[in-house]
Amino acid sequence: MKSPARLRSWFALLLVGAAARASGGVLDVADNGFTLRETVTASAPPDKAYAAMVDVAKWWSSDHTYSGNAANLSIDAKATGCFCEKLPNLGGVRHMTVVYVSPGKAIRFEGVSGLSSRWAFRAA
Repeated sequence: MKSPARLRSWFALLLVGAAARASGGVLDVADNGFTLRETVTASAPPDKAYAAMVDVAKWWSSDHTYSGNAANLSIDAKATGCFCEKLPNLGGVRHMTVVYVSPGKAIRFEGVSGLSSRWAFRAA
């Protein structure tokens, strides 16, 4: 399995399409965790990058889902909206919650990302 930092970088690049430049760093470290910031610059206009981001089922790998099918993923692009995954028998996973949205421009999430708690990380 890939490291959390490597998965996080891959995830961020996919969020905005073909990235022209990416940068990031560690903001703080504590005994119980750490905070990272990553900035990605995309060559696509903001409205196109945003539209691609929220259509998660089209770009997310089925290999990185609980259900084994990226078509079960969705993002409800509104404040308190869910980045969720449908599972059989009315089950599901809330991967992250939308904490900020400016339609066509920006969306921010908070929550745990990662298929295994061993590699899970909080994203904000």
